[in-house]
Amino acid sequence: MSIIKQVYAKIIPLIKGNNRNFNTLIFLIIVNMLLAAIGFATRIKMANILGSLNYGILSYSIAISSYIETITRYGTDKTLIRDIVQQEHRMAEIVGITLLLKLILLFTCLIILSIYIKMYPNKGSDLVLWVIIGSSLISLEAKGVYDATNNIRRHSIYFAFYRIMFFVSIWSYILIFDSQLTVKYVGISMTATACIYLAIQYGWIFSQYLKKIRIKTLILGIWEWLARNFFLCFSALCGLGFTNFNQLILKNYCGSEELGVYSAAWQFFWVGNIFIEQISRIGQPIFARKLQMEDTTESGLFMFVVKYLAVMVMTVLPIAVPMIVFPEFIISNFFSHEYAQSITPLRFIGLYILMLSCGIVFSQYVIISNKDKLYMYSVLVTGLLSMLIAWLFIPKYQATGAAITLVVSHGSAIVLYGIITFYDILRKRHKFII
Repeated sequence: MSIIKQVYAKIIPLIKGNNRNFNTLIFLIIVNMLLAAIGFATRIKMANILGSLNYGILSYSIAISSYIETITRYGTDKTLIRDIVQQEHRMAEIVGITLLLKLILLFTCLIILSIYIKMYPNKGSDLVLWVIIGSSLISLEAKGVYDATNNIRRHSIYFAFYRIMFFVSIWSYILIFDSQLTVKYVGISMTATACIYLAIQYGWIFSQYLKKIRIKTLILGIWEWLARNFFLCFSALCGLGFTNFNQLILKNYCGSEELGVYSAAWQFFWVGNIFIEQISRIGQPIFARKLQMEDTTESGLFMFVVKYLAVMVMTVLPIAVPMIVFPEFIISNFFSHEYAQSITPLRFIGLYILMLSCGIVFSQYVIISNKDKLYMYSVLVTGLLSMLIAWLFIPKYQATGAAITLVVSHGSAIVLYGIITFYDILRKRHKFII
């Protein structure tokens, strides 16, 4: 452990308190590795029990809910840490405003969705609704508050409890009803466990930060946040063209079974994403503070970005490389024969994980630097490119086409963010001392 700690300290000499950062990182990795292992086994079991058709319906519902989640978050998932770090004296106000804004947006979206389903009912619409509600509720979480106030471990414990509740509910049903499972039950479990998770999470936040907040302040603040986060919300909606729009196109052109095939390969993405998220949770608050420090030099910032990138890539390499090199072995050992066509998409998704590890760092820099409009324009252009590629590739290549769309479209966005990041750092300096 001491050797790992020394290596980590050399790779990221971030700020005073490296020991705390390292210990928090180890804590997050251990907790999330356990959750990832249980969650991965649960999703694989669900996929094999439900079959490619019903698993495709479940994945389609989650893809739709991602748009509601994005509208509900209204960019606050990207700016909350920045806002709290840079305006610490307004923390209680910021937390209250973002919560109230998200509640209004979520209930508006769910009401509109319910009206649509009532007007245009179809088979299985009630199944879709339960899954969408359960998945969308997570958009209300306040992870950014815990991250910005150095309470990451507390939030991780709450999140672990939430995921364990969900896993227990799914496995209990499978064991009691002899390996049977329905999409509706999955949706109800998601909804119930999400409500408990949010109640616990906000119970602690209310006791700490929301003791004396005037309603008038919250209402006025909503209009401020609606204006200031519009570009990021719009950018996030366009950004769904990278990871979710291809699934909607795949379902509409090729059916739920083909979406189920793609979703099976996509499950391995979440394994790599667990590590990406934990590293970025440590890095983002530090990134925000480093950009705020007056004594931060361009060369120091450049080296921070390079080291941050190195840690990200090295973290996901052990996961991405087997997906790229041995996809047939992975699929055949985890899924039934009906998912055999997931092999080629899995290879592309492994490549995507490597790209995403770099993209997280670049996008954090762009957003923390308050380049919201530039971020929006770049996402808009590449998001439109994603839609075009999806229409060209998916009808012909099906699940493989959806994976190709993911790599090409989001890959182009990541390259663009990288150019913006390094150009912004380098433009004021002719030579770096590295």
